Amino acid sequence: MSTQPAASPPIRTILVPTGFSDLSKHAARYARAIAPVFGASVIVVHAAELPPPAAETAAMIPATAPAPDMAALLESARNGVDVFVRENLEGVEVRTIVTVGSPDHEIVQAAVREGADLIVMGTHAQGVLKRLVFGSISKSVVESAPCPVLLVPLRG
Repeated sequence: MSTQPAASPPIRTILVPTGFSDLSKHAARYARAIAPVFGASVIVVHAAELPPPAAETAAMIPATAPAPDMAALLESARNGVDVFVRENLEGVEVRTIVTVGSPDHEIVQAAVREGADLIVMGTHAQGVLKRLVFGSISKSVVESAPCPVLLVPLRG
């Protein structure tokens, strides 16, 4: 029986979700510090959410109303991701994914598709336990991710 710890799996791909918040920026800076240590590349993923129409206006919208301008939504999101990468991940090999959908679902799906070895994401410093117990994007990702998740509080 060996007393040596098992070798850790290599970290080659780090997924960094962003909603463009200070939390996301802080987590990206951690990923920027970690990536060179492992020779890892970074994938930034942003899931743009379509706002649901207010209940009182939903009944007034005809069924033939035009769909939201998806091209404009995606273009705006891509521009935001480009700025995010430029400001927070300088000097690191980065690819980006912009999608539309529920952030927690899209983050996990991107991690699966891209074979992520680690997800680095921000979380609120205050009430981390409360958020993990009562629900958050972080909680959902931790529960469903195919790889380890590093939660970075803003204060860290």
